Order: sequence, then C-alpha cells, then structure tokens
Amino acid sequence: MVKNLGTIGSEFRNEDRPAIIDLAVGDTAGDTPRVISWRQYNDNCDAVARGMLRRGLKVGERVGIVSGNRAEFFEVFYGTMRAGVVPVLINILQPKETIDWVVRNSEVKFIVCEAALRHLCPADVPAVEFERDYPAFLDPGPFTAYAPKHEDIGFHAYTSGSTGRPKGVMLSHRAHSWVAEMMSKDRDFGPADRMVVAAAVYHKHGMNSVKCVFVGGSTMILMRKFEARKYLETATRYRATVVSGVPTMFALMLQQRDILDANDYSYVRLATLGGA
Repeated sequence: MVKNLGTIGSEFRNEDRPAIIDLAVGDTAGDTPRVISWRQYNDNCDAVARGMLRRGLKVGERVGIVSGNRAEFFEVFYGTMRAGVVPVLINILQPKETIDWVVRNSEVKFIVCEAALRHLCPADVPAVEFERDYPAFLDPGPFTAYAPKHEDIGFHAYTSGSTGRPKGVMLSHRAHSWVAEMMSKDRDFGPADRMVVAAAVYHKHGMNSVKCVFVGGSTMILMRKFEARKYLETATRYRATVVSGVPTMFALMLQQRDILDANDYSYVRLATLGGA
C-alpha cells in the first residue's frame, strides 16, 4: 500500500507538544512566538483537506501555494495532499510573468497565498489569502486521507529556470514518502530533536528538512528567512539539536565569531549541508 505523503507526522496527532515554533510571522524582540502543537497541526491539515473538497477540487487537480515561510504553508502543502489534490510549489522571488507562466503551465485551479503576494498571482484564478480568508476556508473535522495509487503525483515542483523557463517536476507519493522516511531515520530524528529551518520551504532543501522533522515527530523552529546572526541567536535560544543550510549559509554563520565564541554548541548533534 502506498503511503499518502501528506500524512507524515499524523501518528503524533494526539500529542500536545510543539510541532512548529513559528518565528516567521511577526518575530521581533519581546514577541511570543506562535506554538503549534502536533494535535493542532494535524487538525488543520485535515481541515485543509476538507476545505479543498468543499471547494470542489478533485483528485489530481492542482493548487498553487504562493507564500514565504510560515506554519500555514505546511498545513496547506500536506493537507492538500491528504485530499489527493496536488500542491504546486511556487518560488515567490520570481517575477509576476514567470509565476503566471507556472500557474498556467501546471493548470492550477486554485491558489492559497499571502495577502502581500496576491498581486503576483493571476487575477482570474480563485485565491484564498492567509491573513483574510484562510480561517473561513478551513473545514474542521475528521478526515480519512486519500489512498494514492502506485504512481499518483504527490506534489508538483518547478526548477529555478536558470537555463530558460522553469521546468515542472512531478513527484509521487510513493517516492517521496520513502525519501522522507529514509532521510529522517538515517539521521535519527526523534521527538527530542529541535531543528531550525530558515531556508525557503518552497525549495527542495528547506522542504527536505521539514520532512525529517515530521517523520521524526521532532520540533521545527521556523524562521521567515535566513539571517546569519538571527539564525545563530535562534539556535542558541532554543538549544537546537539539528542545524541545516546550504554552503553559503554556513559560510555566513562562521563569520559571526562573537556569537560562536560566546556559546557552547555541544547540544547540536547534527548539521546537514546540501543544495549547493
């Protein structure tokens, strides 16, 4: 039986410990971060799945996500897959013309986006904005995830387009459920782990980090974007056991000698490096 990729982490659905500590929205000195428990996260994924079906979306149809890092991104990404609908990851740093092309090329029927990014989306494609419409879009209640067939598409990504237009890459539930399980287990992710995620999660590197957290039932400390000093301060504050990044991110962090020299990072058990 093929596992629905959207259900990774669902075995922790009755736990009230943190799944996501969201520093991504409104994180300034003195603010209290949003803490989303495993129970809340799974309930919201199910509510997204039900919301997609209530909107009339069918198995295999595409939903675009136009958003930076925030907890709701994962609710939509994984919740959409629970319904058998296919999320399309869209790079928000691309020009409007490229985003329009990606939406048309992937035949997106519906978009979930941040209000500040709505202007980048085609006006004729229906959209829900996190800051305004999202709570009403959610349809709370129990949900039985779609059972994918052998080659059913889980999610639809796009290349960077550095040699022309971005190219669509369709990735199956079967392949990426296996990838998520193998990466997480190989790196011994477990409930005691806390991982800082600062890379853009609409890219593969950031999303692979997230998959490890969800399979392991760990806690994700989510940053809006990468800033070297902020990353180190966050890892120190939350005593992160896992850090990750692309080579440039580590190079920038290693330049922050005052922070590195002032702290003992012996609690960091794993650093992952990739995506060069």
